[in-house]
Formats: sequence, C-alpha cells, structure tokens
Amino acid sequence: MSIRIINFMIVGGLGLIVSLAIYYPLTLVLQQRVTFLHQLFYLPAELVAIPVSITFNYYMNKKFTYSDCEAKRFSLIRYELLGLSTAFFDVLLLFLFVYFWHIYFLWAAILAALCVFVIRYTISNKWIWKVLKTEKSRA
Repeated sequence: MSIRIINFMIVGGLGLIVSLAIYYPLTLVLQQRVTFLHQLFYLPAELVAIPVSITFNYYMNKKFTYSDCEAKRFSLIRYELLGLSTAFFDVLLLFLFVYFWHIYFLWAAILAALCVFVIRYTISNKWIWKVLKTEKSRA
C-alpha cells in the first residue's frame, strides 16, 4: 500500500471527524424541531456537513497527500464537484442504512463515508491532481 493512499485515508478520517462534529449536533437540533420526510431529520444535517468537510479535505490533501503533485487547473472546483457528486451516494446510503436496515444514524453516516472512499480516491488521483508517471507505477 502506498503512502499516498495512507495519507488520503488519514485526511479522510480527519474530514469525517470534521463532518461528524457538524453533523451530530445538527441532528440533535433538527430532531427536536424538524419533521423532514417523516422524521428523516438526519438528512438535512448531512447536506450541511458534507460541503464543509469536502473543503477541509481538499486543503489537507493538497498539503499532505498530494504535496509532491501539481494541482490541475481549477482543482478546488473539481474537488468540490467530486465531493458533491459522491455526496449523493453518501446521502443515499445514509438513507438506506437508516431507513431499511435500521442502523443508528451516526453509525450509518460513518459507514456511508467509508463506502464511497474508493471512488473518491480514484477520482482524486485521475482528475484533481497531476500524479507523476513514476509515482503512478509505485502506487
């Protein structure tokens, strides 16, 4: 396993902590005040937490995971698009895990993030950063 994927996992873990630090308190507030799709109060909180964690992850990945790579043109916009497009799967999986499999919403949010990890890593390498050819052969 390359150091790049390990760094990406660490940054992703930190991003998950940032996301959950926003997500969980919001669910507690919304649970008391919001009826959304028959008590699915945890979905709007996820929609707030995801964009914040995406931005956090971009800057952390730029500094630590891909510090030896040149960012492609409009890399922040690309990363935001990547994050927001995979966020659809995050929210969908969150809904499925809670609604159909009755997993506690906080655990479901973590599980959903883990499920889309591989997609995010692959797209980051190919679309966001200019990874050197020699680095690709080692990864």
